[in-house]
Amino acid sequence: PLATNGGTATFNAVAAGSHSVALSGVADNCTVSEPNPQSVTVPAGGTASASFTVTCVAQTGTLTVTASTTGSNLDPDGYTVTLDGNASTSQPLATNGGTATFNAVAAGSHSVALSGVATNCTVSGPNPQSVTVPAGGTASASFTVNCTALVSRITGVGQIFTGPASPGSDAKTFDFDVQAGPSGRVKYTDWHEVFPNGMPLTLIVDPSDAGTAITAFRTSSSTCHTATGGAEFDAIGRINDATGTLVTFTMIACDSKTDANYLRVEIPSFGYSRAGVLTSGEIDRTGP
Repeated sequence: PLATNGGTATFNAVAAGSHSVALSGVADNCTVSEPNPQSVTVPAGGTASASFTVTCVAQTGTLTVTASTTGSNLDPDGYTVTLDGNASTSQPLATNGGTATFNAVAAGSHSVALSGVATNCTVSGPNPQSVTVPAGGTASASFTVNCTALVSRITGVGQIFTGPASPGSDAKTFDFDVQAGPSGRVKYTDWHEVFPNGMPLTLIVDPSDAGTAITAFRTSSSTCHTATGGAEFDAIGRINDATGTLVTFTMIACDSKTDANYLRVEIPSFGYSRAGVLTSGEIDRTGP
């Protein structure tokens, strides 16, 4: 045997004269620079030497990655695949039927990850995946993605009018999360309207309160600067008066994206209507 580097093989009592010495067991990714076998002349009573120079290149293979996507509202812009967490290797991958190919990948175990998945979609199975690339061969990895239908939703936390959130102030604060279906929760407080017990008018829709409910959801509102940038919903809410009165109300919320957001609350049975641009907070409209 002869070590890869620095090893020496010695042949003793070799007859003087010409001989042939060969190097074998060379890996497929390595080449011998000198003639192999070599001719060498062994002198009587002396020592001859032969040396071999071997050059090796990295063993590489190919990795192909595919994705299949099912469900509703499929990811519109496809995905990104990355090898071994190295952003410089990232490649785009179509939602369905596309292939990303990584060439000259070092043979051995690697990690491949799928990213850029829409929020309504999930990857089935491990992500990232482990894959073994064979030297001179091709390995493959496939991702399965399932997408659910997008749901129109509007959320908001903030205030209209100015002043502190304390009884007697002009402030009207809100916190809601409502979606088509319809379902959701609402808390709205008008700090200017104060009951005899000193508490400000508060209107609540809470899924844990069977008497309250979101009854209708409209995915646009002509009140908003851009109709599709807002939503309206009707609901039955509970007022925090002495008897916990249930009232029907309508809330109009506008997510202008570029300008100040807007909120309107109407409680017909109270002759109540308040509206204004937000002085703090945010309204966010998502979905179709």
